[in-house]
Amino acid sequence: MKKINTVLGALDTENLGMTLMHEHLGTVDANVWKAFPDWLDRDQFIEYAVGQYKKAKERGIDTIVDVTPLDLGRDIGMIKEVSDKSGIQVVACTGIYGNSYGWHLYKDPDYIASLFIREAEKGIEGTDIKAGVIKCATHGDHINRDDERMLKIIAKVHRETGLPIITHSIGHSGYEQQNVFEAEGVDLSKVVIGHLGDLDDVDYIERVAERGSYLGLDRFSIDTIMPLAVRAKVLKELCDRGYRDKIIVSHDCMCFMDGQDSLHIFGGTWEDFYKQDHEDMEYQYTYVFDYLWPELKKLGLSQDDFDQFLVRTPKAFFEG
Repeated sequence: MKKINTVLGALDTENLGMTLMHEHLGTVDANVWKAFPDWLDRDQFIEYAVGQYKKAKERGIDTIVDVTPLDLGRDIGMIKEVSDKSGIQVVACTGIYGNSYGWHLYKDPDYIASLFIREAEKGIEGTDIKAGVIKCATHGDHINRDDERMLKIIAKVHRETGLPIITHSIGHSGYEQQNVFEAEGVDLSKVVIGHLGDLDDVDYIERVAERGSYLGLDRFSIDTIMPLAVRAKVLKELCDRGYRDKIIVSHDCMCFMDGQDSLHIFGGTWEDFYKQDHEDMEYQYTYVFDYLWPELKKLGLSQDDFDQFLVRTPKAFFEG
């Protein structure tokens, strides 16, 4: 048993319960929101988010790992309020999403690392809420110089704090993420390589698995990238190859996103979305129960398998 940081305080891993390992409360450009407060109504958003989290809680979800770093609009006070009101335990993150923006590129890497270490050891945004994981991202099929620089910073934060790492990878960049981490002294078994389920290249995913990292099949519900049926077959094939205990199942879901895909998912502005009836919307934290589980049963997977992905594997990851 080990203690991990949540937004409501330290939590024994024995009490993690059923866990979604790669989700977001919301992603919003903080500068736009500051300039235009009606971009997202905070009170309405919290009300909606609490409702979504309660739905997940009613279906059995106990914990959500929120991998929203500061440059995706993380608001730790809002995350805490939604956690408190919904009953869902939330693990917040430190780290970074965008590697090619000017705010950090010309700063000493050790200084940038010290900021993330502060969020892990002292607290986030002036609070005493400590990060429980480190998030990082690369955005192409291969990593570039800026990516490598940031991955080295993330490796330093990991070495100093002991926090595990969850990545965002595109295409085949996850293996290259592992190369940098390994060279920087990171134990690859303390890393989730994210978004591997966007691929149907099982041989490549197996190469990542053979190096000891956890496999992020964490975008179930985003059929525009890869259909559910294909994602489920990839999961089944990885189980058949012996990697059942290394698979992370999640959605990469959020209650609001102001990025380029938001019109497709949400249908326009926050006000437009808030007024809609969301009961039949697939893109929710309950997708694993309503859509994935029936698909996995068709493929011959069992309740024990499902519990492995959502209960035992997250626990094992956090316990190291």
